[in-house]
Amino acid sequence: PLFPAFEEFGGDGRQPRRAHLQRPCAIGRLAMALLAPGDTGARRRSRSPLPRGARTFVVADLAGVAASPVGDCVATAPDALDALSGRSPQELFEDDALLVCGACEDFVCVPGPVTVASKAVDLQGCFARGIQLQTPIVAGPLDGVTEARMAIAVALEGGLGVVHRGLSPEEQCAQVAKVKKFEPGFIMDPVCVTPATKVSQLDFLQAQYGFSWFPVTMDGWMKSRFLGLVSGRNADLVKERSIPVSAVMTRFHDLTVAPEGTDVLEATRMLNESKTG
Repeated sequence: PLFPAFEEFGGDGRQPRRAHLQRPCAIGRLAMALLAPGDTGARRRSRSPLPRGARTFVVADLAGVAASPVGDCVATAPDALDALSGRSPQELFEDDALLVCGACEDFVCVPGPVTVASKAVDLQGCFARGIQLQTPIVAGPLDGVTEARMAIAVALEGGLGVVHRGLSPEEQCAQVAKVKKFEPGFIMDPVCVTPATKVSQLDFLQAQYGFSWFPVTMDGWMKSRFLGLVSGRNADLVKERSIPVSAVMTRFHDLTVAPEGTDVLEATRMLNESKTG
């Protein structure tokens, strides 16, 4: 079995509840189902597309229950939750046998302490040779789901959309052309820095976010007073990396600015006239 049964349960004398797989089925071979202690007495039923008559029920007690892929084999223990916490994400996604016909509701994520700093999390992934995604989200080629609008929306989040083939070749080309010609418009939540931010910190921000332009505001918040703009181009030739960005930024009065409410076309026209982009 995928997860062997425990014959010893600690010493408190409690007997485990039973978890039944009414028939050996795909979800039984897929993975175990684990309920955390807070799910006392909960009953879960898989609704994944399994063969007719194939059902999976899992019943949990205070210690959690792991369902074995065959028969009534059950493993539980008050102090054995760590031993029964399933597979790590790396093991899960690298094992093709565990991902056959599985749906999101066939898995239960057990809460645990965070061991990695949020700034160290990198979600970049390779979709295909030469195509790197900032966010591992792909809109599938489903009829009525992924066309130009969906592909643009997903791309703005760092992902990718695959236009479905339920269109004629000419229509598919037109949808792709719309995506290619899209102009992203305005950034509503920019990453801001303060005048005291060190030039050396810009290197870290560029590596973290993947862009090199940062508004400089009075206290580093978007709604505070706008003072100027700093980019990698301003700081690339600076040898002393400990100086503040206020010494190298382009100040407000040297920028081309527009009032709130200006649309994309007008902003583009102003930039073209000022020869800044």
